[in-house]
Amino acid sequence: MTPNFEDKRAVKLQNVMAKDFIPLFSGRPQRDKVIGREDLMDLDILLHTANTVEEFLAKA
Repeated sequence: MTPNFEDKRAVKLQNVMAKDFIPLFSGRPQRDKVIGREDLMDLDILLHTANTVEEFLAKA
C-alpha cells in the first residue's frame, strides 16, 4: 500500500532538470555524434600540454 500524500514543494525537481541531466545509475546519455579519431588525438595532445584544468577547458 503506497501512502497517499500531496507534493507541496514549491519547486518540483521533475520540472527543473535539464533535458541532458543524467540521474545516478541511469546509464549513458544519448550521443549526438561519434567522436572521430582526429578529435581524440587533439584532446590527448591538449591534455598533455595544458598547464591547468582551466586552460584545458578554455581550449577544448
